[in-house]
Amino acid sequence: MSKRDKGASLATYLEEGYAPEALVNYLSLLGWSPKGNREKLPLSEIIQLFDLPQVLRHNARFDMAKLHWLNGEYLRDMSPDRFYEGAIRALDRAGLDPQKYGPEYLKEALDTCRGKIKLFSDLPSYAGFTSRMMSSTTLKRRRAN
Repeated sequence: MSKRDKGASLATYLEEGYAPEALVNYLSLLGWSPKGNREKLPLSEIIQLFDLPQVLRHNARFDMAKLHWLNGEYLRDMSPDRFYEGAIRALDRAGLDPQKYGPEYLKEALDTCRGKIKLFSDLPSYAGFTSRMMSSTTLKRRRAN
């Protein structure tokens, strides 16, 4: 991360839909590798396993593809409520009004997206089918009445 880069600020990554714990996990692995070569570690385990002599002396390479993958792993394993909160923020940030669908429908629709997105900011384009599905369901109900 360089100040010349678009993502020099952690806030930029959070706004783009990265989970805070994925960022902490990824940044802790820059220039350091725990024994066992594991990549997804909770913060408490990072703190426990960190060993200064294992830090590499050469410059770390910031690999966006790896950060993207790791974030997807965190989103997939996130609790449903936490995923829902992040998804709602991403939909709001994209200018959509998720509240108009009702919480039960929205939770079910968003649950179909879990494990398929790598960033919360991917959600508006990925979940576009839910708004179309909601529109067609609403039309069918109106025709039936």
